[in-house]
Amino acid sequence: ALPGDTLSFRGTGFGTDASKIAVDFNGTPATILTPVTDTLFKVAAPDGFITGNVHFTLGGLTLTGPTPIINPTSSGNITPYFLANTGDTTNGGGITNSAYDGSRWGVLGAPWVENAAALNKSNGTIGGWSKDGGGVICWETWSNTPVKDGIIYQPTSMPLPVGDYTITFKYYSEIQQNSSVYLEVATGNAGIPVLANISSALASVELANPAVVGTTAPNITETKSLNFSLSTSQIVSIGFLGNLTWGNGSANPGNYFTVQWIKLIKN
Repeated sequence: ALPGDTLSFRGTGFGTDASKIAVDFNGTPATILTPVTDTLFKVAAPDGFITGNVHFTLGGLTLTGPTPIINPTSSGNITPYFLANTGDTTNGGGITNSAYDGSRWGVLGAPWVENAAALNKSNGTIGGWSKDGGGVICWETWSNTPVKDGIIYQPTSMPLPVGDYTITFKYYSEIQQNSSVYLEVATGNAGIPVLANISSALASVELANPAVVGTTAPNITETKSLNFSLSTSQIVSIGFLGNLTWGNGSANPGNYFTVQWIKLIKN
């Protein structure tokens, strides 16, 4: 909805007094348009509202719309409306799992999708998630468990509006110099390309891989960003591509990295 657009509310028991009805768009009050009937009233989307849920208050009861109203002209953190289970600190942090070995490793919970190559623990049944730090995206190649074109991704829940975007994420890396992990953005909901086809991604950025082959140092913790633009409104897939081996003829020490949180910002 653009500011000024008219939205209709249909139901029963509204009454006819506009002064007794309140509607806000993610905290920004909307103008109630007259006339109001017992079964229908309309509001004008307010100027400058931030993408989010609409709240309707009548007789002391407030209802929250289940689907966010998107303002294509607004900027800011839109992670809660287009992505989920990202550890976004706005929502309290922590990335959850759908499977867990009871010790340390698991499979990322929905809406994350993992390919078979991403499952590099417990004979290829789990991987991509660790309970480290309260729940993180994680690959580790200790104990002879390399990752070749492992993919972890999720599509946006709705088409993103036309515009410029930044993905920001915090991670820790002791990825060795013979290995790589990329954050990628790809058009559509079918995932992200493998390393040989990474040029077909809408955008990508490589995580640091500072560790000397066969060691766990140097290592790094940093917050990194990736920018991309959309000329048409569309769903995109956002995820990580890993190619993690081990060096010096030994499985130990191996590669290791974690992603603590991810945010999607509309610029």
